[in-house]
Parts: sequence; C-alpha cells; structure tokens
Amino acid sequence: MKKTNNKQKLKKRQIEILQLLYQFRFLKRTQIQTLLKHKHYHRIILRLNELTDNNYVIKYYNKKVAGDISVYSLGTGARKYFLKNQDETINTSLLSRVWQERKYTTVFRNHCMFLADIYISLIALTDNTNARLKFLTKTDLHNMENLVLPHPDAFFSITEKLGSARRFFLDIFDLLPPRPELRKRIKQYLVYYERNYWQDNNKNPFPSIIFIAPDEKSKNYLKERILLALKDSEEEVEFYLSTWEDIQKSGINKQVLLRVE
Repeated sequence: MKKTNNKQKLKKRQIEILQLLYQFRFLKRTQIQTLLKHKHYHRIILRLNELTDNNYVIKYYNKKVAGDISVYSLGTGARKYFLKNQDETINTSLLSRVWQERKYTTVFRNHCMFLADIYISLIALTDNTNARLKFLTKTDLHNMENLVLPHPDAFFSITEKLGSARRFFLDIFDLLPPRPELRKRIKQYLVYYERNYWQDNNKNPFPSIIFIAPDEKSKNYLKERILLALKDSEEEVEFYLSTWEDIQKSGINKQVLLRVE
C-alpha cells in the first residue's frame, strides 16, 4: 500500500469527490459520477484510483462476489488534507470518524447510498421544473441548534420559480425496524413541534415530515401510529410515507409519497 503524499496537489475533481464522501459517507462510483455531472466514467475511475492509492479514499470491493460494486468512503489521507486545507464546508470535528468507516455494516453503507439516490432523484425533479433545491445531510446538520434530536437523515427545501417553498425533514428506516423505535420517532417529532423549537427560531413554516419505510408492513404500521398520535394531539404536523422499493423504482416525487390524513 502506498503512503499518503500530503504534499500532492489534488485536482478540483478529486477535492469534489472528497467533499461528496464527507457529506454522504459512502457512495458508489456511479453516484459520484452523476453528482459531479461527469460524462466520462473512466476519468472518475482514474481519479478514484489515485485517491485510493494515496489513502485519501477507502475502496470496498469483494472480488469473490460476482457483480459486486465498488463503494468508497473517506480515508485517513482525506482527514489530513482537510485539516491542512481550510474548507468552510467541512466540520473538522467529524473527520476523526474516518478511523471507524471500515467497521460499519453493509446495512449502514446501503443507508448512506440510498440517501444519495434520493438526492440525485430530487436534483432531476427540480431540474425538470426549474425549481431550486437545498439539501442537507445529517453530516451537514451536525451541531445545528434547535433541530429535532436525533437529527433526521436530511433536511431539504424546494423553491418554485414563483418563490413558494416547501421544506421537509427526511427519515429513512432500515430493514425490520423495532416497532417501539417507530413509535418513539413519531413522538419525537410531535414533541419537537409542540415545544416550538422550530417556530421560535425560524420564520419559515414547520417542515413536512417524510418517513421512508423498508416495506409495506412497516409503512402501514407507521400510518396507523401517526393517525393515532395525531388524533390524541392538537398538533398540525404533516406526515408523508413511502417505501424503499417505491423510491428506488421511481425516485422521490408526489406520486410515491402518501400523505397521512
């Protein structure tokens, strides 16, 4: 394994790759290529190989598994680079997690890459309607005050041409989520609304909440519990539901989001 050469001047595309991996943690090559809007995949592979060889990036690939795809996360070289080169988009307190990235499960990696797929579908959606998208991952939200705890997987807003904007909290649930966990998350949002953390610190309307369930059974359970919680509450919180499968097939849009009412 080659040693990291921190004196090496990184190219613009390489820095952009590191920034994306910082934001989403785990990404496939195809996702990186799409997010960089790069037409030539072989150049992205070249950049990724250079970053991997110099420990800026960790590559996960199992040659023994037919059709296995390469997945990437930040390496120790990226941590050193960002510590030496100030970047206002990087919270340096989070860079120490590069030591732990290899230990995360496939479930967690898939969670991160699914979030990236949602972001990519939102880019396509807003490009088609000439709307403006703002998308913040849990990494971007770190240390942000007056947000629901734990922080959602993402917060995003879509502003239409005429200026009207919609804002959303997004939570993704992985396979077989314990039912108490689902009930707890619903309650956390309702308490967050009830105590006016958002309303007292933000001039914008309270965001809608999107829950992405791993399957129809979990989605139906969420709907049942949300309806019950809203029935016993005076809070006017807007919940939307979908599943991994529906999002993976069609992206995130009005057609795949069920409003709970």
